[in-house]
Amino acid sequence: MPQFIIIYFGCYLFWVVNYFMASMREEKVKYRFFTADFYARLVCMLCFIFYPTTNTRPVLAGTDIWTQAVRFLYTVDKPINLFPSIHCMASWFSCIAVRKNRKISNWYKAFSVLMTVLVVISTLALRQHVWQDAAAGILLAEVTWQISRRTNGWQIYRRLTEKIVNKLGNRIGMRRDGK
Repeated sequence: MPQFIIIYFGCYLFWVVNYFMASMREEKVKYRFFTADFYARLVCMLCFIFYPTTNTRPVLAGTDIWTQAVRFLYTVDKPINLFPSIHCMASWFSCIAVRKNRKISNWYKAFSVLMTVLVVISTLALRQHVWQDAAAGILLAEVTWQISRRTNGWQIYRRLTEKIVNKLGNRIGMRRDGK
């Protein structure tokens, strides 16, 4: 079902919007969110190193625009290191970003859930992932979010982020001054 390529590539805009909304939350929630995302990506890295996976993709027939787009996807995104699905994980984080935010309307929260379901379906329909990869991505996002909510790791992440921003700011400031 090559038409799902629209959802597969379109979800990047969805992530940008929802992650931006997460960055606009109150400090504690914002840092907990990005700490959970960081934890999840660390787990993904460990899975990629210690549990590499591959997927067999179908041979694509046809020259229509949808099949060409899927062919492009298969060229740029090799079928390796698929567990867990980062597409599904980032989409679930996009739901987490808006689900308890009173400033976000309920229709947009429902849209975020629908978009996440469509992303999961697109990863399966395009043979990018199998259902275990998709489920693991969603579960990983939720587990790291719950860990981040119940621990103070977000404070370490906040301090590190502030140090990095300050160092970058100082370097940029020095360059402007010509020093």
